[in-house]
Formats: sequence, structure tokens, C-alpha cells
Amino acid sequence: MRYFTIIFLLLIAQFSFSQQSINDILKNTDEIIIRDSILFNYDSVSKMPLDDLTGQSLLWNIYHDTSLYNQYRNYGVAGKITSCKDFDILIFSTGNSVITKFWQSYSRSPMSWYLTNEVFFLLYDKNGSYKNSFLIAMSFINFNAEEPTKKEITSWVYNDFKILQQIKIEHEQNELIVVSSPRVKKKPINFLMEYRINDYGVFVSYPKFKSN
Repeated sequence: MRYFTIIFLLLIAQFSFSQQSINDILKNTDEIIIRDSILFNYDSVSKMPLDDLTGQSLLWNIYHDTSLYNQYRNYGVAGKITSCKDFDILIFSTGNSVITKFWQSYSRSPMSWYLTNEVFFLLYDKNGSYKNSFLIAMSFINFNAEEPTKKEITSWVYNDFKILQQIKIEHEQNELIVVSSPRVKKKPINFLMEYRINDYGVFVSYPKFKSN
């Protein structure tokens, strides 16, 4: 019994030393200063790698789904914004080459491959309590479906926390799959949305948007 108690305490100690607190992450993360506006997409932001335990704890706040933890996923931090008096923003990135939250009916066979890269704004009270999250940028590719799909989200963030977000969705033809009827290529989808962060840390969508 004493042996198992020692092992249990060692595991707790390892977990506590491996997983960083949000205050430690913010303390060690570079500040992003938005003088007028800044463009966020997955490839443009520099990412500092996070260990798996810390990354999983942040991902849990977003999706509340432990099935997303796997060896193909990576985690990173791309900066922080602490200029607001009501909350702090941690810019969190995660990438996964197998599992996606947006399509649940995927096949686990080697012939099915999804690549999902995401950047989130994670909002915290000044005391470190989690408030909310927002998908600020994304790059999604479905390589092996009958119609391979690409989805890109990019956002312009302004110094008053207005967010103009552009979403592009493209469908391509998979020449490796033989179909009995002529293919009809779908038009790409391209639209723009506007959001603002209110004093409570909630991302509010404005009804005005532009679409192609």
C-alpha cells in the first residue's frame, strides 16, 4: 500500500511540474501591441511550443472533449494582449493531422487525412479565471474526400477589439475517384463577418456581412 501511495504522489508531482498555470504562461509570453490593426492567420503568427499537458488543459476549455488528445496534435502560444482593463487574451494555437471537430463522420483508415490548424483567442479575467474563447484563424484541408475541401479563416483585429473575419471555403475535384455522372464544380464560398468584444468578454456578432 505504501508503494502505491508513493507512486501516486510522484505522478501528482510530475503533473504539477509539467502543466503550466495560465499566470505562468501569460508571464512568459510576449505582448502583442495593436497600434491600428493586425492580421491573424495560422501561418503568419509565430508560435512558442507548449507541452502536451498544458496544451490539453487549454484545449479542454474550448471543446470539453478528451478524444481530441492524440499524438498527432501540437500546441503553441502566439502571444498575449493585456491592454484591456477587463480581461487578458492568450493567443493559443493547435494543429492536428487526423481529427477535426467540424466533421465527425470521418474514416480512421490511412486513406482519410484531415489537416486542421487553429488559432484561438482565450479570454481570462485579470485574476486568471477562464472566460471565453474565439476562433480567430483556421486552416482546414480534407485531402481524401470525393470533393476535397479547403477552409481558411483570417481575421483583422483592431485596437478597439473590432474583428473583421474572412471565411473562404473551396471545393476541389478528386481525380482519383471515378464517378458515374459528370462533375459539377461548386462555387467557392467567401464571406466577411464583424465581431466585437464587449466589457464582459463576450464576442458579439454584428448582422452586417458581405458575401460573394
